[in-house]
Amino acid sequence: MYDIAQLIYALYSDYLQPLYSYLHLSTLCSLLTLTDRHVMAEPYLKNRTRFTSSLNNKLIPFFNELARTTRIPKSRLLDEAIEDLLSKHGMSVPDNTEKTEAD
Repeated sequence: MYDIAQLIYALYSDYLQPLYSYLHLSTLCSLLTLTDRHVMAEPYLKNRTRFTSSLNNKLIPFFNELARTTRIPKSRLLDEAIEDLLSKHGMSVPDNTEKTEAD
């Protein structure tokens, strides 16, 4: 069986480059990982949902510092902030007394 580095080199060599030039290197690594059957599992979050967003660059250091000094996970700080925002705009938020998983 070939080593992953050898396969990547072969795919990007002058001989095969035109055939695989449309694939990004990370895609090739993913495909090779799948063929080797070494697939990492996605973590299962029972009480949470992943989403992607962005923050103002000026807020990041303060948010990081708050999480560090309070030792509260960022996901819980964001939960609190979203609950406060929803309450501010007149939306009722159910009281969640059960403990949830942190990211």
